[in-house]
Amino acid sequence: MSPAFRGSRIGRQLVLTNDAGGGSFLVGFDDDLGKLEFLRYDIASFAHYLRPASRVLVVCAGAGRDVLAALAFGQPSVTAVEINGNVIDAVNGPFGAFTGHLDRLLGVEFVVEDACSFAASHNDSYGILQFSFVDTYADTA
Repeated sequence: MSPAFRGSRIGRQLVLTNDAGGGSFLVGFDDDLGKLEFLRYDIASFAHYLRPASRVLVVCAGAGRDVLAALAFGQPSVTAVEINGNVIDAVNGPFGAFTGHLDRLLGVEFVVEDACSFAASHNDSYGILQFSFVDTYADTA
Protein backbone atom coordinates (compact mmCIF):
# COMPACT_ATOMS: atom_id res chain seq x y z
CA MET A 1 0.00 0.00 0.00
CA SER A 2 1.34 3.38 -0.97
CA PRO A 3 2.24 5.73 1.88
CA ALA A 4 0.13 8.30 -0.01
CA PHE A 5 -3.02 6.43 1.07
CA ARG A 6 -4.80 8.63 3.59
CA GLY A 7 -8.02 6.69 3.83
CA SER A 8 -9.47 5.69 7.13
CA ARG A 9 -9.36 1.97 6.47
CA ILE A 10 -8.56 -0.84 4.12
CA GLY A 11 -11.60 -2.92 3.23
CA ARG A 12 -12.29 -6.40 4.52
CA GLN A 13 -10.38 -9.11 2.71
CA LEU A 14 -10.19 -12.88 2.92
CA VAL A 15 -7.63 -15.19 1.36
CA LEU A 16 -8.94 -17.90 -0.96
CA THR A 17 -6.32 -20.65 -1.11
CA ASN A 18 -6.46 -23.32 -3.79
CA ASP A 19 -4.39 -25.95 -5.56
CA ALA A 20 -0.87 -26.29 -4.17
CA GLY A 21 -0.85 -23.09 -2.15
CA GLY A 22 -1.92 -20.57 -4.75
CA GLY A 23 -4.09 -17.91 -3.26
CA SER A 24 -5.90 -14.71 -4.05
CA PHE A 25 -7.84 -12.08 -2.14
CA LEU A 26 -11.59 -11.89 -1.80
CA VAL A 27 -12.47 -8.23 -1.20
CA GLY A 28 -15.65 -7.33 0.60
CA PHE A 29 -17.89 -5.25 -1.67
CA ASP A 30 -21.40 -3.86 -1.13
CA ASP A 31 -21.85 -1.81 -4.33
CA ASP A 32 -20.17 1.25 -2.78
CA LEU A 33 -17.14 1.95 -4.99
CA GLY A 34 -15.99 4.60 -2.51
CA LYS A 35 -15.10 1.83 -0.07
CA LEU A 36 -12.64 0.49 -2.64
CA GLU A 37 -10.51 3.65 -2.56
CA PHE A 38 -7.64 1.70 -0.97
CA LEU A 39 -7.27 -0.33 -4.20
CA ARG A 40 -6.28 2.89 -6.00
CA TYR A 41 -3.13 3.00 -3.83
CA ASP A 42 -1.92 -0.54 -4.51
CA ILE A 43 1.09 -0.84 -6.85
CA ALA A 44 -0.71 -3.64 -8.71
CA SER A 45 -3.27 -1.03 -9.82
CA PHE A 46 -0.76 1.41 -11.31
CA ALA A 47 -1.71 0.71 -14.95
CA HIS A 48 -5.14 2.22 -14.36
CA TYR A 49 -3.54 5.64 -13.79
CA LEU A 50 -1.80 5.36 -17.15
CA ARG A 51 -4.76 4.04 -19.15
CA PRO A 52 -8.04 5.52 -17.87
CA ALA A 53 -11.28 4.62 -19.63
CA SER A 54 -9.83 1.34 -20.90
CA ARG A 55 -11.20 -2.10 -21.48
CA VAL A 56 -9.41 -4.38 -19.01
CA LEU A 57 -8.42 -8.03 -19.40
CA VAL A 58 -7.57 -9.61 -16.04
CA VAL A 59 -5.46 -12.74 -16.53
CA CYS A 60 -5.66 -15.33 -13.74
CA ALA A 61 -8.50 -13.40 -12.13
CA GLY A 62 -8.53 -15.51 -8.99
CA ALA A 63 -10.89 -14.15 -6.35
CA GLY A 64 -11.57 -10.91 -8.22
CA ARG A 65 -9.47 -8.27 -6.46
CA ASP A 66 -8.18 -6.92 -9.78
CA VAL A 67 -11.74 -6.79 -11.12
CA LEU A 68 -12.73 -4.54 -8.23
CA ALA A 69 -9.60 -2.43 -8.67
CA ALA A 70 -10.57 -1.78 -12.29
CA LEU A 71 -14.07 -0.76 -11.19
CA ALA A 72 -12.62 1.51 -8.49
CA PHE A 73 -10.86 3.36 -11.31
CA GLY A 74 -14.06 3.62 -13.32
CA GLN A 75 -12.93 1.33 -16.12
CA PRO A 76 -15.89 0.66 -18.45
CA SER A 77 -15.46 -3.08 -18.90
CA VAL A 78 -13.54 -5.92 -17.31
CA THR A 79 -13.06 -9.39 -18.73
CA ALA A 80 -11.73 -11.70 -16.02
CA VAL A 81 -10.15 -14.92 -17.27
CA GLU A 82 -9.53 -17.72 -14.79
CA ILE A 83 -8.63 -21.29 -15.70
CA ASN A 84 -10.03 -22.75 -12.47
CA GLY A 85 -13.80 -22.72 -12.66
CA ASN A 86 -14.02 -23.76 -9.01
CA VAL A 87 -12.48 -20.43 -8.00
CA ILE A 88 -15.02 -18.46 -10.03
CA ASP A 89 -17.84 -20.60 -8.63
CA ALA A 90 -16.62 -19.95 -5.07
CA VAL A 91 -16.24 -16.19 -5.60
CA ASN A 92 -19.72 -15.80 -7.04
CA GLY A 93 -21.42 -18.63 -5.11
CA PRO A 94 -20.62 -19.26 -1.44
CA PHE A 95 -18.63 -16.00 -1.16
CA GLY A 96 -20.95 -14.03 -3.44
CA ALA A 97 -22.61 -12.11 -0.62
CA PHE A 98 -19.17 -11.04 0.63
CA THR A 99 -17.76 -10.09 -2.81
CA GLY A 100 -20.92 -8.42 -4.06
CA HIS A 101 -21.56 -11.09 -6.72
CA LEU A 102 -18.98 -9.77 -9.15
CA ASP A 103 -20.50 -11.84 -11.94
CA ARG A 104 -23.66 -9.70 -11.77
CA LEU A 105 -21.94 -6.33 -12.06
CA LEU A 106 -22.49 -4.24 -15.17
CA GLY A 107 -19.45 -4.37 -17.46
CA VAL A 108 -17.91 -7.44 -15.80
CA GLU A 109 -17.56 -10.78 -17.59
CA PHE A 110 -15.95 -13.92 -16.17
CA VAL A 111 -14.48 -16.49 -18.54
CA VAL A 112 -13.33 -19.92 -17.41
CA GLU A 113 -10.52 -20.70 -19.84
CA ASP A 114 -6.76 -20.73 -20.19
CA ALA A 115 -5.75 -17.10 -20.70
CA CYS A 116 -3.44 -17.81 -23.64
CA SER A 117 -6.16 -19.78 -25.42
CA PHE A 118 -8.66 -17.02 -24.72
CA ALA A 119 -6.39 -14.32 -26.13
CA ALA A 120 -5.56 -16.41 -29.21
CA SER A 121 -9.20 -17.14 -29.99
CA HIS A 122 -10.56 -13.60 -29.58
CA ASN A 123 -9.85 -10.51 -31.65
CA ASP A 124 -10.79 -8.11 -28.87
CA SER A 125 -8.42 -5.33 -27.90
CA TYR A 126 -7.79 -4.12 -24.38
CA GLY A 127 -6.15 -1.02 -22.96
CA ILE A 128 -4.90 -2.91 -19.91
CA LEU A 129 -3.75 -6.51 -19.53
CA GLN A 130 -3.61 -7.14 -15.79
CA PHE A 131 -1.31 -9.93 -14.55
CA SER A 132 -1.14 -9.50 -10.77
CA PHE A 133 1.02 -11.86 -8.76
CA VAL A 134 0.70 -14.70 -11.27
CA ASP A 135 3.38 -16.79 -9.60
CA THR A 136 2.01 -19.80 -7.79
CA TYR A 137 2.51 -23.53 -7.65
CA ALA A 138 -0.95 -24.05 -9.14
CA ASP A 139 0.48 -25.45 -12.36
CA THR A 140 2.15 -28.25 -10.45
CA ALA A 141 -0.98 -29.32 -8.56
